[in-house]
Amino acid sequence: MIPGLWLLIAFIGGQSVAGVSPENALRINPAGLFGVTGWVFSGSVDTTRAWDGTAVYLMDHFATGYTRDRAWLFGGSLRLRNGIRIGMSLERPAAQNTWNALYGLLYRTQKWSVGLTTTRFDSDATVRLGLALHPISLLFLAVDGVWRRTVDPEAWVSAGVQLSRGVWLHGSARWQSSTWDQVSVGLDLSLGHLRFGLGRALESRETIVDLAIVQNRYPSALPTRRYLKIQLRGPLSEDRTNKLFSVEPAFTDLLLAIQRASQEPAIRGIYVQVVQNGLSYSQTEELRATLQKARAAGKTVVLYAEGLGLKDLYLASGADRVILAPTGYVFIPGLVIRRLYFTGLLEKLGMFAEFERIAEYKSAVEPFLRKSMSPEDREQLGAFLQDLLKEVTQKIRKGRRIDSTTLESLMDTLVYIEAEDAQKWGLIDTVLAPHHVPDLLRSQWGKARPWSWVRYVRSQRLEPVWTYEKPQIVVLTLEGGIVTGESGNSPLPLVGGKFIGSSSVVRALERLKRDPRVKGVVLRINSPGGSALASELMWRAIRDLMEKKPVVVSMGSVAASGGYYISATGAKIVADRTTITGSIGILAGKLVMKDFYEQKLGITSDTIKSHPHADIFSEWRPFTQEERQGLYRLLRRGYETFIHRVSEGRGLPVDSVDAIGRGHIWSGARALGLGLVDRIGTVLDAINWVREMAHVGPDVEIRLVTTQKPSTPLSSLLMGGSLQTWAQPWQSWAQEPGLYWFPPVEIRP
Repeated sequence: MIPGLWLLIAFIGGQSVAGVSPENALRINPAGLFGVTGWVFSGSVDTTRAWDGTAVYLMDHFATGYTRDRAWLFGGSLRLRNGIRIGMSLERPAAQNTWNALYGLLYRTQKWSVGLTTTRFDSDATVRLGLALHPISLLFLAVDGVWRRTVDPEAWVSAGVQLSRGVWLHGSARWQSSTWDQVSVGLDLSLGHLRFGLGRALESRETIVDLAIVQNRYPSALPTRRYLKIQLRGPLSEDRTNKLFSVEPAFTDLLLAIQRASQEPAIRGIYVQVVQNGLSYSQTEELRATLQKARAAGKTVVLYAEGLGLKDLYLASGADRVILAPTGYVFIPGLVIRRLYFTGLLEKLGMFAEFERIAEYKSAVEPFLRKSMSPEDREQLGAFLQDLLKEVTQKIRKGRRIDSTTLESLMDTLVYIEAEDAQKWGLIDTVLAPHHVPDLLRSQWGKARPWSWVRYVRSQRLEPVWTYEKPQIVVLTLEGGIVTGESGNSPLPLVGGKFIGSSSVVRALERLKRDPRVKGVVLRINSPGGSALASELMWRAIRDLMEKKPVVVSMGSVAASGGYYISATGAKIVADRTTITGSIGILAGKLVMKDFYEQKLGITSDTIKSHPHADIFSEWRPFTQEERQGLYRLLRRGYETFIHRVSEGRGLPVDSVDAIGRGHIWSGARALGLGLVDRIGTVLDAINWVREMAHVGPDVEIRLVTTQKPSTPLSSLLMGGSLQTWAQPWQSWAQEPGLYWFPPVEIRP
């Protein structure tokens, strides 16, 4: 038996191989090493003042440690089919040249657990079998049997009752040779990062005091006061960003943190500091809605800024109290959409664009064909702008209790509104210098301490009894342009930024389909589209996943063209009111660069062709009339495929899809009325919906998954990877005769 097996006897469930928690699984039952990361220091002292201690670092499924007597510990666990776990740990004391092994087996649900350990696989083994019950959150029961070759079998019985939050009363006793002995009682007290155990042996009258210090935290027996601090500084990706030694949280993490904080009594409120709101309007809409739900749960929301633009004021209107710096201002000039047109540049360079599109609203190619907006593009962008303005101004008026005439007058005339005037008009509540804000927060929440939302996301809440594998709802983020091949990131202009690779996505969807722990999937889509082939491949993979598990699509800032194609699989769709939606259309073409090569660069060429159209997509010549007609026929078939996919997925007649398609973009609010989406809501609403469809309770694990590869120091230095990765979007789109693409528009301020 590994020395120190009884180290944590004063902690509830500490000695049971079935009720083991990850913090002590390395020495009790290594199969319990899962679900927690972080370091743990635990120590024990008895009445003889003998001290023993162990330092352990946990990684999910693996742990390493070092004991006071200079023994090294290593261990890990592996999940088998049907949730059964096996594990092994090794200990090498300093005085020995051999390793002592402990092998474990564990099966656990929310309410009961079975565990088995052995030190060997021969007649000299020490075998321990345990059954633990946790039928309700206030009660714990465990029975363990121990068998050794030279010692009579023994049975250990332990039980615990939760007296209050973070306080457990428990006891244990041994049955051996028809006699009860080693009866002990104990008190387990957790104080967040600290945990104390006090045990008393009734026969020997020996007292054992245990102490554990953990990186994460337990429910605290003492009332604690905290507030969640959210600092908005620049954009926030929909994907988690992999760094060398850490992972930067995603936008969904922020919303989950607010939802979790709204349910935690120790967190008194939420403080939002707007330094630079780099969120999109759709993200701002979701953040505002989530803060509103936190307010409904009893949390006070305070927002501070040194300046508020229209988007910031939209967010601030969802807070209980809005504070502005004395030298600050509110800037509400309205909204503007601007497109860039490159036709004049192409003319100067000796180039021109040749494109075919379906249909008249498919404006992605217009920056290369025109010098200003077409009537159709002006119509659709104007309608979207009005929908966006309506959403923003309605929420500002409602949240700040301002009538529409007043707000319109301020936007038409003043534009820049100084802090005192903003308070007079009701746009803010308080004018306060930044160094006085902490005093105001103390008056609001007492001695509550700030808790950064990033640290809050990374923190784990430890359970005092055991960790079990909860059913999972996975949020798979698909952000960027759609390409064939692998996902990645490119700094190139026009085609740069994140891109979604069909191979990466199909592979991820296959894994989710096979994983029995995953009960449902949310696809968080933020994409303007791209490759028609890649869109079709992902569409098919999503349909295959839907045959096994429920899927809900959550649209972010944009789900247009190919981004909408992969959404319209038949899955339920949740969108924001400000989501750019639709653009059901297709385009193809090329740039003709002959004059640029010859007149600007002095490069000439000559050609030998096997067939007349072998160089149809060459940049050295324009399309012939025959080629242009053939390309149009090809695009027409692609468009027919697109509208039939939408018709099948959304249950709409093909003619209706064609009428609302034709490349037209819609706001999420209008898309709801057209039947292109099912609900208006946040990604959290999508998570709740798929959870209900999967028939699982609220006690689930939300896991965020990305298809982006972790960045390395070299790739970060090179701004996103190899040259081959940089060029992947251009190569993917240049090789295809059809694209489902809608370029993002610039919306300011």
